Amino acid sequence: MLPLAIFSERVSGNLFFILTLALYAWVAIRLKASRVALIAFLLSSPVIYGMRMLNVDALAFVGFVLPPQIGLFFVLLKPQMGIAMIPFWMFESWREGGWRSLLRDFLPVTIATTLSLVVFGTASIGRSNDLLQSTWNASLWPWAFPIGFALTILSILHRRKDQAMAASPFLSPYLAYHSWVSVLAGLMQRDLELVLAVIGMWLVAVIRILGYG
Repeated sequence: MLPLAIFSERVSGNLFFILTLALYAWVAIRLKASRVALIAFLLSSPVIYGMRMLNVDALAFVGFVLPPQIGLFFVLLKPQMGIAMIPFWMFESWREGGWRSLLRDFLPVTIATTLSLVVFGTASIGRSNDLLQSTWNASLWPWAFPIGFALTILSILHRRKDQAMAASPFLSPYLAYHSWVSVLAGLMQRDLELVLAVIGMWLVAVIRILGYG
């Protein structure tokens, strides 16, 4: 039974790995990435590390290309990656159709979140002091907060979804290294900037692996 259990675990892990890669590629294509951008993105350290960790970042990433009434459920799986989409979508919904549009887009996730808190409480959220002090915490808080705040405001003013997608990791006091992948989403249509960002992220990853960071 033990070999069978190990085999099943490996198969499940491989399937999740393939699914994660497929989701990342699909979102990049939906964001109109060029061939260069797509290859650079899929070879980036956050994507590779995220696939290795078998986390839900790819699902949160999918939320960027879905309508807000559905996408909100996905980006809120990892607020560290997608929290800035909330004010962006709120203003976009209001511009589209006022309070009716806002209600249509935000009522489902509001009801679901409220029911979740009523049923499960806040126990599953975790203790913030543990998260902030975790060795895996790759946040640049609080120094990067002005960058995230500026990107969020600019995304609303200029109606730039790419800026909203990139903003969240700069706002979060804690996030894993692979959650920085959402910054790359904001650069998907900028080949040079994306390639430079990928190179920079690999340098950071190597430094951390070697223990210099």
